Amino acid sequence: MKKLSVTGLCLAMLVSPVQTMADGGWRLLPDKKGGFKAEPSLSVMVGSLNPSVSGASSDTVVGFELSLNCPLLQPPSNKIRQQISLSTYSHKGLEITTIELNPHYVIETSSGVSVGLGPGIGYLQAETATDKEGMFALQVGASIHYTAMDFMFLGAEARYQWTQDHTFPTQSQRGADNFRFALKAGVNF
Repeated sequence: MKKLSVTGLCLAMLVSPVQTMADGGWRLLPDKKGGFKAEPSLSVMVGSLNPSVSGASSDTVVGFELSLNCPLLQPPSNKIRQQISLSTYSHKGLEITTIELNPHYVIETSSGVSVGLGPGIGYLQAETATDKEGMFALQVGASIHYTAMDFMFLGAEARYQWTQDHTFPTQSQRGADNFRFALKAGVNF
């Protein structure tokens, strides 16, 4: 009986927030019948990455990004855009490759202009001539996008990333926390 009561309490605690979200217009796993459209975009990114690794400094970062409306959660207004990006950075023997998932809550501020903010997760691989370390990461970012002629867009994004603490044998530095600013140009499908 005790197990049944605890199970019931746990289910009630889980269902209550989901029901509250649904009552507020939030939709889990939205489908086309409910008006969901993925609206995918593909873009190239060019910018600057400034890692906190000893001897490294701000240098060019390049990459690409696939973004789409979140297929898991749809807010009652505005959008959540899932941004999946792959980027690379190289400076004085340090190479960093990062893959990231950054969902941004996006608000259209005027016709064609939207701003977003959100957290993210990622995996970063940092490599020097003598060492190679893989690290999981958490991040927070902000973005702005301008859509022109419905099929192309320009944008900018700034984000800070915290990485796991891994010590590079040739350095006293732990981890590879970094700040990235990138400009984006892409097409909407």
